[in-house]
Formats: sequence, structure tokens, C-alpha cells
Amino acid sequence: MAATTASPLLSERIEVVKKELESLTISTKGDEEARKSLLAVSQQTTNALQSAYEAIWRFFYEPALTASLKIALDLGIIEQLNNAQGPLSASTLIKSTGADKVLVVRLLRTLAVAGIIVETGFETYQAGPVAQGFATTPSVCGFNFIFELGTSVFHKLPSYLSRTHYKNPSSSPGPFEYALDTPLSLFDYLKQHPEQLRNFNIFMGDHRATRADWFDLHPVNEILYSGFDNSRGSESVLMVDVGGGSGYNLQNFKNKHPDAPGKLI
Repeated sequence: MAATTASPLLSERIEVVKKELESLTISTKGDEEARKSLLAVSQQTTNALQSAYEAIWRFFYEPALTASLKIALDLGIIEQLNNAQGPLSASTLIKSTGADKVLVVRLLRTLAVAGIIVETGFETYQAGPVAQGFATTPSVCGFNFIFELGTSVFHKLPSYLSRTHYKNPSSSPGPFEYALDTPLSLFDYLKQHPEQLRNFNIFMGDHRATRADWFDLHPVNEILYSGFDNSRGSESVLMVDVGGGSGYNLQNFKNKHPDAPGKLI
């Protein structure tokens, strides 16, 4: 389809909407409910405006974007940009990486198009808000865990389901075992791969820290204490957190309910 120019009237209206969105973006800072509402409107508008062709090409592009971000994290480029006082050139960024400059520029160009970093000038970059989100260890750990394990499972999921005639996975070997060609379940696999176990625990601990705890939303007395058998005293078990990682949920519970009877496992 040939490119066309918006009519003067439409251009004026678009400019008005642009300025209003910029103003609303600033105004909603600190008001999470309003921010989410504005974000939903923005996403709905994007979905309505983009063509099917544009949406399909976005799907094509996402694996390359994710891989580019992973490489930039591995090279320490995102960390350099986050720690910098201002924009850094590609020549500066490659000094500590040993990577080829042409390759780094191609990777960063991909990240800049996606808005993860900002290209401030010719082959010069600074961290954008998304890149700044990777300044925390949990974000990096979560990304690495999903990239190295989750992506492998999703990549092989179509072929796995085809082989099982599209039955809902309900037993082992499941998609995880099939994708990684292992007889081990996820948690047994993590026990043998301590780096991934570390990534998982750090990510999940932070993920839970940003959400309300279930015991702040539901009646603890009714759910746990009512009918609790404390006949074994200190040996009685009040709660077992299956898949509780390093115990962050139980620690939070203990901090908020220090007089709770029984053991927490």
C-alpha cells in the first residue's frame, strides 16, 4: 500500500492527542490504578490501529529482539548503560566486552527500535526505562531463567503436542522433559543445575514481594487455626508450602503472625 500523508485536520487532532497522552503519562505517576487504565487504553488503541501485517511482523521480530537483549545482558552492555552518567558510544561499550563493534551496533540498533535503550546520536546510546528495569538482580535472573529454560519449552511445545495428539499434558514426561531431553522434572532438574535454581529462587522471591500475600487477603483464623490439631505441641505442623522456593512466603507469614502455632515447612 502506498504511503499517504495525513490531512492537516487529522494531523492537528493527532498532535492534540499526543500532547494529552504525554500529559496524562506524567499525571498518572504515583497513581497505579490510573496508570493501568491509561495503559489499557493505549494498548487497545494500538491493537485497533495496527494492521494484521504489522502485527504478524511483530511476531516474526520478537525472537530476534529477545536474543539481542540476552546477548546485551551477557556482554554487560545493559549494566554499563545503567551505570553510566550519560550516553555511551559503541566504541566505549566494546572495550570491556571483546565483542566486534559491528555486531554490537547491530544488537543495539535492535534494542533501540524496541525502545529498550535510546539511540541519542550516531552509534551512541543510553538506557531507557526498560533497560533500567534490568538494573536489579531479580529482573536479570528471571529473564535468564525464562530465556534458557522457558523458551526451550515453548519452542518445542508444538512438536510435543503434535506427538501426543494434542492431549492436555497431565503426566510425565511432559513438555519440560521433552524439550530438554531429560527424565527429570523441573525441580529435580534445578537441583542438578544450581545456577538456574538460583535464578528461579531470586526471581520468584522478588515476584512474590511485589504482590499481596494470600494471608493479607483471606481470613487466617478460619483457614488455618480453626480445627488445627496442636496435640503434638511444637511438633505439630500448621502449614506446608509446596514449591515454596527458599521459603519467602513462610517467612513473610511468620513475620506477620509470630504467635502462629505449629511448624511451618
